[in-house]
Amino acid sequence: MTSFLLGAVVGVAATIAMRWWWRRQHAAVMYLDHRSVPLHLELLRKAHDADVACAVRLDDEPVVSRRHPKVPDVAVHRAVAVARLAANEGNTHTLRDQNLIVAAGESGWGVAVARLTPPPAESVIASLTSDLQRAVADLAVRRPSGAHLAMEIRSGEGYSPALDTLPSLAFKLCERARTIANLGTAVVLYDAGEGGAAVISVSYGADRRLLGRPVPPEAAAARACRGDTPLVADDMVELLGGTQADRRRGGGGAAYPLRDGRVGFGSLVLFGRPSELGRDVWEQVMWLAADIGPQLAAAAAVQAAEDRALRDPMTGLPNRTALDRAIGSAPAGPNSVLCVDLDHFKRLNDTHGHAAGDAALRHVAGLFRRALREGDLPARVGGEEFAFWLAGADAPTSLEVAERVRAAIEEGPFEWAGRRVPLTCSIGVASTDSADAVLNLVTAADAALYRAKRGGRNRVEVASGVGRIREPAAEASR
Repeated sequence: MTSFLLGAVVGVAATIAMRWWWRRQHAAVMYLDHRSVPLHLELLRKAHDADVACAVRLDDEPVVSRRHPKVPDVAVHRAVAVARLAANEGNTHTLRDQNLIVAAGESGWGVAVARLTPPPAESVIASLTSDLQRAVADLAVRRPSGAHLAMEIRSGEGYSPALDTLPSLAFKLCERARTIANLGTAVVLYDAGEGGAAVISVSYGADRRLLGRPVPPEAAAARACRGDTPLVADDMVELLGGTQADRRRGGGGAAYPLRDGRVGFGSLVLFGRPSELGRDVWEQVMWLAADIGPQLAAAAAVQAAEDRALRDPMTGLPNRTALDRAIGSAPAGPNSVLCVDLDHFKRLNDTHGHAAGDAALRHVAGLFRRALREGDLPARVGGEEFAFWLAGADAPTSLEVAERVRAAIEEGPFEWAGRRVPLTCSIGVASTDSADAVLNLVTAADAALYRAKRGGRNRVEVASGVGRIREPAAEASR
């Protein structure tokens, strides 16, 4: 009898264990239409030896295939986040760090795969991208009726917002935390490349003047970005850094780490006395920060990659692509373009070396930033060639800015090897009242720049005969 009972107990235990193993093996995917999306994902994942494959639809939950149950949840979160971004934008995205995530989107659908091994060769990535584009196009055409896509992702309170862009996702996180704690909130992001942190979003009820505010390394919100436990502060100076005036405002708050796996990249800040937060609220906010962390990290990685694609690595200024985008979205009303060229730059390189030329480019980039108005876009479009987009600037304003830029270059001291090296620039200006259309501004400004160089350099010329605003420089400057 004893052996019979023992055998029954062992049998029941084995059955429970087998059911647990089966559910664990297949917990990542739950679906009704098992003949369509999941099968395609499994085949796609295996074909490219990937660890995770997922499909999302903007108005539904994602469905996921993973190699085995031990694939980290954080990898699933990141793949889903990039797939949502691709679905929202109808575009392809590739993230490459120590791992690889590739996603494609079309008509509200997004498909992504993730490999947790070092990224493969470019040819392999190109093949993978092509397969993803075909897969998402197939989903967009078929749109399986009645299919409910779902995935079990551990999320505490189950809050998992759809991802579109970093600012909107950060704002959603702020608002969700505000409703939980009934306090104003903010998100602080740490940029390892720049070595600093800044406030990127605030909730309703929080001071919007905090947006874009740098957060010093010693502040609690910045230290929480690099740690793994929440930090509390008694006043705004301790929480976000600031002046004595901030200290007199009182307040304080708590900073909860935002992490992507083991890597900290930001913090969720609650404004108010931490002692007044109940244990339940404290735990809910911690769960929220842990749940949204990987999605926010994926959005931040995508934005950082896109920012790098729009930035000149030498000077840190926007590049030609960024300039074209800005001109392509020109607002109604007056707009202007400045084309700027450093005078005798080849002579500087030949005399002092290319290292001096690189230093001079970085030097003038800093002068440009200080001389332009807030909102103006300076771009490096060639070797020593720059173009500035002045949205909303009429002809008189653009001429004033151009002369300020010219004077800043001439008067701003550039030193190399202990010696001062003179720098000047020539500028061509075109405004909407001197060109047929916004898209013709660059051509008109470039023609004016050519006249400025032929007229003696270190001067400003305007397009369409508006007139010179500075007489030719002395012959010595040629």
